[in-house]
Amino acid sequence: QEYIYMLAFAPASDLMALPVSSSIWKKLNSLTQFRHLGGVENQEAVEQNFENYFKELDAGNAFVAKSHEQKNAFLRGLAFGWYSLYYKLDSKAGKRKAEMFFSNPDPKVASETWNVLDSGIVRKIFRLSLPKIATSKLIYLPRLANPIDWNEINDLTGGKLGRSSLSFDSNPEHYSSIMPSFHYTDRIQHSDPSQEEHLLEHQIKKKKQRFDRVPVRVIADEELGFLHKGLTKGICCQKPICEEMIRCDLVVHMHGGGFISMTSNSHENYTRVWSKKLKLPIFSIDYRLAPEHRYPAGLNDCWHTYQWLVNNAQTKLGIMFEKVILIGDSAGGNMVFGVTQRAIQTKFRVPDSIVLVYPSLNMSAHKATPSYMNSLDDRLLKHTFIRICRDSYLPAGANPDIDPYLSPLVSSDQILAQFPPTQFVCGKLDPFYDDSCRMMKRLDDVGVAVKMLCYENLSHGFLNFACDGVIPHVKQCHEAVRELADILKELITPCDEH
Repeated sequence: QEYIYMLAFAPASDLMALPVSSSIWKKLNSLTQFRHLGGVENQEAVEQNFENYFKELDAGNAFVAKSHEQKNAFLRGLAFGWYSLYYKLDSKAGKRKAEMFFSNPDPKVASETWNVLDSGIVRKIFRLSLPKIATSKLIYLPRLANPIDWNEINDLTGGKLGRSSLSFDSNPEHYSSIMPSFHYTDRIQHSDPSQEEHLLEHQIKKKKQRFDRVPVRVIADEELGFLHKGLTKGICCQKPICEEMIRCDLVVHMHGGGFISMTSNSHENYTRVWSKKLKLPIFSIDYRLAPEHRYPAGLNDCWHTYQWLVNNAQTKLGIMFEKVILIGDSAGGNMVFGVTQRAIQTKFRVPDSIVLVYPSLNMSAHKATPSYMNSLDDRLLKHTFIRICRDSYLPAGANPDIDPYLSPLVSSDQILAQFPPTQFVCGKLDPFYDDSCRMMKRLDDVGVAVKMLCYENLSHGFLNFACDGVIPHVKQCHEAVRELADILKELITPCDEH
């Protein structure tokens, strides 16, 4: 109802109000490669595979929701096991229960359903189904860059937010209690490496939790010399860690999950494939998640990681790179856009290219497009889930109507004109599809090289459907994963040219 109301008052000049025969749409379509996943001739088989996948998904949502009706932890565990079998055998009952759950989902349960691949026995089964790879390890990088703060956000909006009312993550345990000003007052290039190393070693000795670290998963099809015990514990050495230099570009990945769920682990079904095909490591960031860590905590983690890698990849990791490529899906696409915008604003190195896969570009509750209507019956991205993600991520006082870090669609032309070449990858049935078209037009209007790969028969989240083994999957989605790898391959510098 709220979407229909907003669409009724959209201006006649709006992109979505223009006929497809208009010159603007002709230009956008000329920049877009339209594809049918699996081929037009195989659509019946593709649709059946998706239907089977969503039956499994409905069963999962149903038994997680049903088990949470039990207050006792022991009974909840029994219910979880029983209903996982019951709803798998009775798919109609599973679909009914899932629809009831989606009508008014509990935020905690909703987050748990999306986090199922990172939970208990499911995580172990999932990891067994992943493509084999030599390296998949977490390293812990320090938060040393200047964070995005209230004053900067207010400046970006032209002072429209006024006096600070934004509730930042202020829990002191989430940051270092030893030297609290060190992380946020000195940029990496100005920090004292010996002071940094002393601080980190002191924290390790005191068995402090890694609250001032960003976990980053390194995925590579070879053993990497810099993955030594110190770095995996959070100690960053002043000298290069490995004797031999690696010549490869930096590819940094930011995962999706609605800002409230999932990790680098739950996206390894495709990041491992990319690493193997590109023959270089993928750095996948495990940024902090809402609602425990609301905006801009997760975005700051991505910014810290990006700046640390650019400044230290050669001197501390032994990676000699020419290009930096950022790629993010869904909420991760929002993070990629935010990091790029932050780099432009601070006159830091801007990534050479960015890839946005079904990105979240508009968090306003007061702006809608026709494709949002797809969320009313989308099997994965329900409108109620979108609302939960938005409410969980936004702190009190945030205004996504005018904040470009929350809603990149409101970014200024001056900032957008400085963006690197941008590649969109979307499904035409995705609730977020129209927002990608809007951003594509804005970037093209200011002279940025922009392209889109659009799957006409796909909705949201399809990269995560490309699994193997007992994990529910859609085999045709492997095709999309490979095509993304080909896109990335065109953007990087071949190893023999370094």
